[in-house]
This record gives sequence, C-alpha cells and structure tokens, in this order.
Amino acid sequence: MGKNNYFYQATESFLFSYGQVESYIDDLNEKIEEANEGGWADIKAIQYDKLSVKTSGISRSTENAVIAKLQFIEDVKKELDYNIRFKKRIDKALKNLDKQELKVIRLRYFKNNSNEKCMELLKYKKSKFYQIKDRAVKKISISLYGVKAIKQDILKLVGDNDES
Repeated sequence: MGKNNYFYQATESFLFSYGQVESYIDDLNEKIEEANEGGWADIKAIQYDKLSVKTSGISRSTENAVIAKLQFIEDVKKELDYNIRFKKRIDKALKNLDKQELKVIRLRYFKNNSNEKCMELLKYKKSKFYQIKDRAVKKISISLYGVKAIKQDILKLVGDNDES
C-alpha cells in the first residue's frame, strides 16, 4: 500500500487532524451547553395585545425561534455524534498497533514531527522507519475502510489495471 493509494492518503489526513477532531468535539459540546444554558430566555413568548380571544397565544416569530433553536441543537448533536463515532474508530484502530507502530504514529501524526525528526528520535534507519509507518497506516486504513483499502494493491499485484 503506497502513498498513491487514496485510502492511505485519507488515513494520513485523518491522523494529522486527530487532535483537531478532539478539539472540535469539545467545541460542539460547548455549543450544546451554551444553547441549553441560555434556556429559552432569548426567545420572547406571548404577545397579549394581538390576541382576539381570552387565551394565551404564541406569536409566529416565537414559534420560529423555538423551532430554529431546537433544530440547531439537533444538528449540533448529530455532528457531535458523527465525530465521536469516527474518533472511536480511529482509537479502536490504534489499539491494533504494536508498540513500535504506535510510537511512530504518535510522533509523526499526533505530534506533527517530520519523518526525519521521528527517525532521529526513535533512532531508526530510514528503511525501518518507513516500513513501520507504512505498516501502521495500512492497519489503520483497513480498520477505517475495510478491504477497499487494500483492493488497489491487490489489483496491482495481480496485474489488473481496472480498479473499479
């Protein structure tokens, strides 16, 4: 599985942005808290002067504001759920790595060190570093995408150029 493989590249992209996903999850939780803390105080309720009967009524603008707020909270919760599930998938994939692979992933992607810096810190030769890194990314890629992640490589091995 090489760098020209879509799934390999996508996996690397997700690994590089792992810390930002954690931060984004925190931000989404804060948005939900803020929306709930504000309660409904920001929504004005009943307009008595426009009533033609002796019952309380809710104005159309109030109704729209309530609906918009509920929709906002629902949308944020969906986005939060999606990101939490994806982060859990990456976390689960990381548990399948051995100690060397995990060290490489953490240094390279989570701490954003260059490949050269990782080799220096781990005292690995270039070939060993790339072998471990590629193996780790491949394992994570398969955990995220299944056999699709290795299909391109299998087709190249058997000499089939039709990758559909």
